[in-house]
Amino acid sequence: MNNKGAIIRNLTILLTAIVLSGVIASCNRQPTGIFASLETEIDVEEDRGIPNDATVTAIVRPDGGNYLFAAAGGIHYREVGAATEWTRIASPDGSDVKTTSAMRVFGDTIYAIFGREVYSIDLDDDGEPEGTSSDDWQPVGGLADDQKAHRLFTAIDANGDDALYLSVSVEDTSRYGLYQLNDNDDEFKPVVSPPEGDDAWDHVYDVVRYQDPDDPNEDGLWIIAGDSIFFVDDNDDVDEIKPKAQRPDEWPSTPKFRQAYLYDDDGDDVLYLAGNGRIVRYDGSDWQRSDDHEVRNETVEFRSLTVMSIEDANGSSYETLLAGSRSRAGLFEAVDLELVNLRRPLRPQAEQGVGTGNYEATALSITGVKTFLVDDDHDEERVVFAGSVGAGLWRGSYDSELESFIWMRE
Repeated sequence: MNNKGAIIRNLTILLTAIVLSGVIASCNRQPTGIFASLETEIDVEEDRGIPNDATVTAIVRPDGGNYLFAAAGGIHYREVGAATEWTRIASPDGSDVKTTSAMRVFGDTIYAIFGREVYSIDLDDDGEPEGTSSDDWQPVGGLADDQKAHRLFTAIDANGDDALYLSVSVEDTSRYGLYQLNDNDDEFKPVVSPPEGDDAWDHVYDVVRYQDPDDPNEDGLWIIAGDSIFFVDDNDDVDEIKPKAQRPDEWPSTPKFRQAYLYDDDGDDVLYLAGNGRIVRYDGSDWQRSDDHEVRNETVEFRSLTVMSIEDANGSSYETLLAGSRSRAGLFEAVDLELVNLRRPLRPQAEQGVGTGNYEATALSITGVKTFLVDDDHDEERVVFAGSVGAGLWRGSYDSELESFIWMRE
């Protein structure tokens, strides 16, 4: 009898283990996993069409628009709504590269880089692409034969209007310049032709309009170029520009700045910079920096920034700074924008913000994050989109009880 009982117990344990392993494996194929589902008591949501292994380099929603656009290998779009799925636009016939490295929506047009060129597709009155086939793309001119398009940026121009900028490199060199879309929206014109010699830029990662470091009453373009930042005065002649390098004494020798984020602090612009191991803040007079951060003995290379307003079940209303990394460190968060509090949103310290729900159980927590979009009115709720490195596109928002911040894969 004892042997028979032992056999039954062993069989029961084995069958239970098999069933449980199957359940876990099934949940792990979903965007949240079993532990998050049990803990937060939420339904697991199916993907909406962005490939789960995609690297997402851009996610935008034009002001007042009804559609979202994402660069995830190719260009995808979907209508803003609770159950809509993504549609992919075929890549242009004219390019030998079928994946995009950059995308912006400017005016009523999508602009995207395929290979070495910029292509565009117009939007209709509802904000939907007028075509989705490969021959609907139109090349945008303005570059010389030995020049290559790299990145697209939107910033305010010298007239105070929104403008589309493009970083351009000279083939087989590390010389970069900055171009701007012309008034006819059909070609790019040089703002700064690729400088040579000691004035050469070895990259252009971001562009932002901010005050002149030497004269707070004037402004111009800050060119984020990795280990250096250059200031371009609007009054300079294109052929005579000698950008001024800005390097505060407290900066390390290789800050590797990649993105700038302008925050409106009660009418005053504050500049945040994502760099190597740290986030830097500049209010026009003083520089502040976060502590240096490492994960698994590797320096965290910050690559993306955004600010999101949050209201929770306790009635708390605050703003949180989100920073994405290049490495497998996931997100960092600074509640109330305090850089001294910048940390990964992991429990138990995540009493507020984006780590209060299922974040740790998602692939988002162990990958890099290249881009963000905060949408304050997405189907009547405030959400943040996070474009990952090799783990698709994620959408995060508080649950209906405002107690847990839930992340879902798009």
